[in-house]
Amino acid sequence: MKPAHRVGPGPPPADLLIATTNRAKAERLRWVFDGLGFRLRDLPAGAGSAPDETGRDFRENAELKARFWSARFGGLAVASDGGIAIPALGPDWDAIRTARAAGEGADDLHRARHLLGLARDLVGEQRRAYWSEGLALAGHGRLVASWQADGTEALLVEQFDPSDLRPGFWAASLCFLPSLGSTLAALADEQLAAADPTWGRLRRQVRAFFASGQGHTDRVG
Repeated sequence: MKPAHRVGPGPPPADLLIATTNRAKAERLRWVFDGLGFRLRDLPAGAGSAPDETGRDFRENAELKARFWSARFGGLAVASDGGIAIPALGPDWDAIRTARAAGEGADDLHRARHLLGLARDLVGEQRRAYWSEGLALAGHGRLVASWQADGTEALLVEQFDPSDLRPGFWAASLCFLPSLGSTLAALADEQLAAADPTWGRLRRQVRAFFASGQGHTDRVG
C-alpha cells in the first residue's frame, strides 16, 4: 500500500487525531505533521479526561496518551508531553511534573507563579532552563512509533505580566530567548525549526520515519 504521507490519486488519506485539549500544543503537533497527507482532526467536544501521566519520562507519557486516545476513538492518534529542566533548582523541581508541580487543580497563572516563586533567588546563569518533549503515534491502542527530543535552552524570566501567558503554554511563556528577544511561547511557526531545536528535531524525526517507508497505512492505520 502507499505510504500515508503521499498525496494524489489513490486511497484517501488517513485521519490523524491530534490528541490534546491544549490549543497551543495542538498547533505544534499540526506543524509537525503538516504536509504528510493526513486529515488532521481535533479531539471532539466531551472527549473525556486524559489518562494519568505515570510514565518515567516525557516519551512514556506521550505513549500512554497516544495509545489511550487511539483506542478510545478507534484510529490513529498523536500525543506529546513535555517540560523544562532547571538544574539550579535541584530537588525542588522535577521536569517530568512541570504541569503538575503547583498541584492538580492549579491553573496556568498559579503554575507560573509557583515556578517563579521557587526560582526567585536564582540569578544569571542559574536561571538557565532546558526544554524537552516526547511525542508518540499510535493506532487502535497500539504504539506505532515514539520520539523524544531536547536541546532548547532559555532563561527563566524574573517576572511576567499575566496577560503575556499564552494559554496552554504557560511554561514556554516564562522561557526567554535572549538572541531573539522572545519567549518560546511567542515563536511563530517559521521560527520553530531554527529557534526551538526540540520541536524542530521532533518534526525532522517524524518526517524521516515516514520517508523511510515505515509509515505505511497498513502499519499505522
